[in-house]
Amino acid sequence: MASPQKLVLDGFTYDDLQPPARAKGRTGRLTWLYRDEEGYRAQPYEQLAAHYRRLGYEAEARDVLLAKQLAGDEPVDHVLVEGVAPLDNDVVDHPGQPRSASSKPSTS
Repeated sequence: MASPQKLVLDGFTYDDLQPPARAKGRTGRLTWLYRDEEGYRAQPYEQLAAHYRRLGYEAEARDVLLAKQLAGDEPVDHVLVEGVAPLDNDVVDHPGQPRSASSKPSTS
């Protein structure tokens, strides 16, 4: 059965989704939220994150909440993403090694 191309999800609630699916990926549940014809609404993201939390899928819930912040243009500087440490105003130099902004090489 093919999925509809456009959805209206604001206010839609559910207790269970079958079959179980991940949040991200080509067939992930986030693809539903991206197809909402009304554009960004916070409630569908919060509903999906709560669904994953009820199932004990904390990583999936975090993925959904991060996607919510990115889709809603909310600041993400304080979001803790699994496996990524905050830089605390450090400058990241190639190849990804943080160094203090005060230790930048002199250009003179």
